[in-house]
Amino acid sequence: DLSRAIELAPKDSLFISGDYLLRAIIYEEIGKFDLAVLDWTTLIKREPEKSSNYAFRASGYVKLGKHDLAIRDYNKAITLNPKGESWIYYGRAMANAAGKHTDKAIADLKKAIQLDAGYKNKARTESRFNAIRKHPDYIRLIGS
Repeated sequence: DLSRAIELAPKDSLFISGDYLLRAIIYEEIGKFDLAVLDWTTLIKREPEKSSNYAFRASGYVKLGKHDLAIRDYNKAITLNPKGESWIYYGRAMANAAGKHTDKAIADLKKAIQLDAGYKNKARTESRFNAIRKHPDYIRLIGS
């Protein structure tokens, strides 16, 4: 039981971050996004320079409909890792689209596709892009 391991582990244990990481992933898998966000927050406090912690928490915020918080975390992840990773730009594109920031969503989606062309097909079926699907720039980028 990861919760029990976290409870018993010394707070300065090198391994406790791994327990929080695994528990956060499990919470996401079972749809307990609020609890996952809490664990990602703990990981951010423990490892504030690790960009993936911000990006994973942002993903949880997207699933909770907290798009402004998601965008803030995706921004931080990109600041910490300026080269970026395609999934972080794709995630921020979804958050921007859901938050009605069309131009930013399209710019992020374009960057994600430049880094990984597979996101072009994924975007065609992603419901979080429904709000921008008819925008001419989205159509030019993804097709109809």
